[in-house]
Amino acid sequence: MWFTRLSLAALAAASSQLALASPASSVLQFEGAVKGTTCTVSVGGVEAPNPATVILQSVQLEDVKNLRGGGGKFDIDLKNCPGVLTRVRLIFQAANSGTVSGYASEFLDNMAASDPAKNVALGLLADRGGNRWEYVRIDGKTLFPDSDIYIFRKEEEKVKFETVYLIPHGKDKEEATAGNFEAAMQFTVLYQ
Repeated sequence: MWFTRLSLAALAAASSQLALASPASSVLQFEGAVKGTTCTVSVGGVEAPNPATVILQSVQLEDVKNLRGGGGKFDIDLKNCPGVLTRVRLIFQAANSGTVSGYASEFLDNMAASDPAKNVALGLLADRGGNRWEYVRIDGKTLFPDSDIYIFRKEEEKVKFETVYLIPHGKDKEEATAGNFEAAMQFTVLYQ
């Protein structure tokens, strides 16, 4: 009870002092800039948002079964980037194609309507520099933190990719068949 009286007395004293204090005011200013340009993005010379086609090389079914099934190479070119841009994030997702699970990634499923190769998928690898290639997820997620971030060293940047035919995890490679392969994916460039 003694604490209650002491607390009430302290509260009364504090509120009477607050009533005597004059209000203070100040000005808060905001400064910034709105940039009107981003990079010009192109794949194989075709400027986004127009669709580009990557022609995959023909490979032998036995090479695909033995993990030697190279598909093709392409670059995503980022040009005329503002000088303040230091990195971009590229996110890939299947478009009009399904994905199949891989060992630690997602791969594009074959969506060919005519004579499709069965149990064959397409993986995407990104050049991470230093002769290091890394699988890229095609489900809008990243395999490792910041694995889809590309650091800019200049106002023009070329990000190199390679595709590879493979037998998806959980599929029997002996049931894979030769045939046509078609898939599509969309990519998004986020500027940071």
